[in-house]
Amino acid sequence: TASPEKEITMSKIQGSCLCSAIHYQSSAEASKMVASDCRHCQKQAGAAISLSVGVPASSLLVSGLKPTVYEDIRDSGAVILRSFCPTCGTPLFSKPSDDPDLIFIKTASLEDPSVIEHSNPKSLPEDSYSRPVEANRASSIIGDLLARQMRLKVS
Repeated sequence: TASPEKEITMSKIQGSCLCSAIHYQSSAEASKMVASDCRHCQKQAGAAISLSVGVPASSLLVSGLKPTVYEDIRDSGAVILRSFCPTCGTPLFSKPSDDPDLIFIKTASLEDPSVIEHSNPKSLPEDSYSRPVEANRASSIIGDLLARQMRLKVS
């Protein structure tokens, strides 16, 4: 029989958009997590921070409507494909051209966000668009970013 740890790491990542027109799943474990507060990600997410988990692009199965894709160009010049629901506008995926084997799933679209708490993400290299985090540190980083944003509004 499988140990409880094996069962946790074998958890399926699944989610959908707000209107449920698009569903997705990946049997792969989340290997990376990105918390980004760059202006492009803020605007795309409609929030002060965008949280995403990376999975192998080949593991992602999408059903229902075909997501609309917007080609964004980062300050670095790299292209990032941002996918969202054409009906309700929910941001779902980001696929960076400089990391073609991964696709990043927006954590707000996960059916069960706790699956990322049980993964063991590796860190990402620092670059101009993302801030690497371990899943168990995400809430700390969100708190820091929100506090920083509040200080900016007050001053």
